[in-house]
Amino acid sequence: MEIRLENVCYLDKTSSLQDISENFIENNVYGIIGPSGSGKSTFGKLLAGELILHEGHIYYDNLLIDSDSNRDKYVEVQKKVGYVSEEQEFIMPTVYEELAQKIKKQHYRESELEKRIFDALKMVGLSRTFISRNPRTLSTGEQRKLSLAIALICNPKVVILDEPIFGMDPFEQKKLIRLVRMLKMRYHKIVIIISNDLDFMLPVVDQILVMEDGKVKMNQAKYQALKATRKLKNMGIQVPRMIEFSDIVLKKKKIKIGYRDHMNDLIKDIYRYAEWGCHNK
Repeated sequence: MEIRLENVCYLDKTSSLQDISENFIENNVYGIIGPSGSGKSTFGKLLAGELILHEGHIYYDNLLIDSDSNRDKYVEVQKKVGYVSEEQEFIMPTVYEELAQKIKKQHYRESELEKRIFDALKMVGLSRTFISRNPRTLSTGEQRKLSLAIALICNPKVVILDEPIFGMDPFEQKKLIRLVRMLKMRYHKIVIIISNDLDFMLPVVDQILVMEDGKVKMNQAKYQALKATRKLKNMGIQVPRMIEFSDIVLKKKKIKIGYRDHMNDLIKDIYRYAEWGCHNK
């Protein structure tokens, strides 16, 4: 699966996207960051087929979306993309019905329908006991999990997560990281995460796109992108603490310990350096 954008533009009363040409390929996790009003959520909605393209072309493999595309083409895009919006609205009275209405047009037998619902709940960490609950009575973190289950239940090729960790504690965030890795490594999906929480994204993304004023200002491998710490801070984006630590050590101690995804790996590097220093005194 590949998504290819050519000179994409979108404009409404509150946001705009200008001349975006980017590629997204399977087996990769992308992070989209940027200051408030930069267009990153609008970009996610456009990729998910939730907004009508004004100019340019978007290819989902051989499916072309342009300014002349009809509603049926956007329905096809929405089948390929599982989208978790920043603000999910629930309309059904139970979790079961909320999940069932997502796939009701695919003509599953009742036994198959139940299996897909239970599998989707299990994947996101919700037990079977949730099926009779009213979605609007769930906690914020549980609602985010339900939104993710709805996005995954039809086995989309692309998963777009807009502010996915809102309402989740650190333990739940770690479980979400494991799920994102599984979507990439086992199921070979394109995963796109929209968030400015780089501490969450650091262990899991491969590529970072930085947006500002409706444009993609940077698209680089994550560590290359995170080297632009001053630029990111000027945009109001908090650089991951491990990246800041490595930069401080390099600046003040002239020791290059490099960048790491996990704190444990960083601690091991520091220990190895300290041990090496002692042996070479």
